[in-house]
Amino acid sequence: MADRLSPTTAEFREARGIIERSLAAAEARFPTETDVVVEIGWAGDDDIVDILDGAYGFASYPNRIEIEFNTAAPNWQASLKSTTAHEYAHVWGFERRGRESETKWEYVVEEAVTQHAAKQLVPEYQSPWWTRYNPETVAEYWDRIRAEELDRDSEDGGTLYVEPKDSGYPFGLGYSLSFQLGRTLLEEHDLPYLLDIDKSALVAAGDRLYRDD
Repeated sequence: MADRLSPTTAEFREARGIIERSLAAAEARFPTETDVVVEIGWAGDDDIVDILDGAYGFASYPNRIEIEFNTAAPNWQASLKSTTAHEYAHVWGFERRGRESETKWEYVVEEAVTQHAAKQLVPEYQSPWWTRYNPETVAEYWDRIRAEELDRDSEDGGTLYVEPKDSGYPFGLGYSLSFQLGRTLLEEHDLPYLLDIDKSALVAAGDRLYRDD
C-alpha cells in the first residue's frame, strides 16, 4: 500500500467545498444559462506549488472547467478559490460571446475579464501572474505585440502566455499584459462590457499605458 495517496479524503472534501462556494459566488455575480461541468484533480507539478500557489485551472468551450490543486502551497485555499472564479469567468465569457476567442487580441481581452472577475470575487487574493511583470517591462514588448500578435489565431494565448519557446517573450508575460490592460479599460467600462470592445479600443488602451508619445 502507498505511504500517501494524494489528495487525502479530507483534502479533497475541503477543496471541493472551496470550489463549490466559489462557483456559487461567481454564478450569483455573473449568471449564466450554461450548466458548468467541473473536473477536480491533484496537481503533482512542482511549478503549480511554487509559482501558482497550489492551484491551476483550464476552461474549455463551451462549459468545461478542469481544476487541479496541491495542499503543499501555504496559500492553496485562496489560490483555489480565485482560480475557480477565474475559470468560471471564462465560461461566462464564452456564453456572452457565443464562442471562444478567435484572435489573440480577443484572448487578451478575455484574460483581462477573467482576471479582474477573480479579483472582484476574491479580493483577499492576488495571483502572482497578475504582477509578475511591471508595466515598464511589458512596455518593452508592446510595439511588437501590437504589430505582430494581436491578429494571430488565439491559441489560448500561445507563446505570449504559457509557451514562449523561442519567441523572445518572457514566460507568462501575457497575464500581466491582460491584467494591466484590464485595469486601464475598467476606468471607462464596466467589467461585463469589456467583452464588447473592439481591437481599436484595446490598442488605444495599450498605447496610453505603454507608449510615452
